[in-house]
Amino acid sequence: MKFKTRWLWVEVLIIAGWWAVTVWLFVHGAEDSGYIFLGSVYAPFSAFLTVGVIGEFRVIYLTPEGCTVVLFWMKKEYKWGEVRLAYDCFRGRREASHILAFSTRTVNWRGKQLTNKMLSEIPYEIHYLQDFHITWKNKEERSRILTQLEQWGVKVEKSDRVKREELIDAKTEARNERCRLYEERKRQAKNKKNSNS
Repeated sequence: MKFKTRWLWVEVLIIAGWWAVTVWLFVHGAEDSGYIFLGSVYAPFSAFLTVGVIGEFRVIYLTPEGCTVVLFWMKKEYKWGEVRLAYDCFRGRREASHILAFSTRTVNWRGKQLTNKMLSEIPYEIHYLQDFHITWKNKEERSRILTQLEQWGVKVEKSDRVKREELIDAKTEARNERCRLYEERKRQAKNKKNSNS
């Protein structure tokens, strides 16, 4: 199974725009020293955004034996035993994206034990070939891939928020089914009454 980022071209255009403004400010710096200051402010933001977008160029292949991560000319293959964390979670706080995050590391850059919570809170994966994620298109794809991973023996842990969302979805579905059955019984009773009269 192959996974790559959708809407990547939008992010690339945004980064190109930031770098274009940065270069323009430095080029016009000879005319006014204010341009140099603004260019110095824009350059770190442009670099930060670029670092964040580089990881979106990854292509992830999932197979029964393991997974392969490809970024430009670099390629890294992992057996499922080498993948330390597989976490079904939401990334971000407000407009969260539902992802399946993987990590082959056991400690973060500070030397602390890497946990699932830390993995879900990383805004940008800088360890491009060691930390990677899949963003779900829809619920059908999610359930299909999670079932497939379970068959392959990959243990995926779900975050509390995902469990809560699943519980809400199950309750909503049960309520809708009860409403449908109620309406159907009501319609049948009405039809029976009309046929008797």
